[in-house]
Amino acid sequence: MTGPVAVFGQPDTATAAIRHSTQEAKDVQQAQAQDTRAHQPVDERLHSRVVQFYARQMQALDAGRFPEYADSFTEDGVFQHTPGTEPARTRAGILAELLEFNKKYEADPVQRRHYFSQVLLEPQDDGTYRSTVYALIVRTRSGERPEVWPSCVVNDVVVEGPDGIHLKSRHVTYD
Repeated sequence: MTGPVAVFGQPDTATAAIRHSTQEAKDVQQAQAQDTRAHQPVDERLHSRVVQFYARQMQALDAGRFPEYADSFTEDGVFQHTPGTEPARTRAGILAELLEFNKKYEADPVQRRHYFSQVLLEPQDDGTYRSTVYALIVRTRSGERPEVWPSCVVNDVVVEGPDGIHLKSRHVTYD
């Protein structure tokens, strides 16, 4: 072993403290670099286009236009919306998942409205944008009071290309 060694073969306290301090400094530098990149301003026009994209996407979902919703993903898109389940992959897989998931509402008509707010876009090194959104889903049944369920955080990877804005992935977590 190199360096001072304590009785039981462990590095002495000073050596361990230096190693810990060095690693801690590296961790802080890495976090600062990520934090600086994450806080770069995003073009206001892009932010506005993403908010409009979300409005169209959620209205398609709430109206049961599932093919339109699935088409809002890239061809190889990934969609994970229910905790504890495997994500759907590809547009065809996302469409199949939506059709299957919504079968449970056939006998229980309910109107769902997805409300997105606090849209935060962060540029990534690969040219995509990480989007973090707060979401409330309001469910209404005829003759009943609306209920909010669930409250979620939506984490998307947004891509902008010649065909407009699409999602590479969406991962939803419930509060």
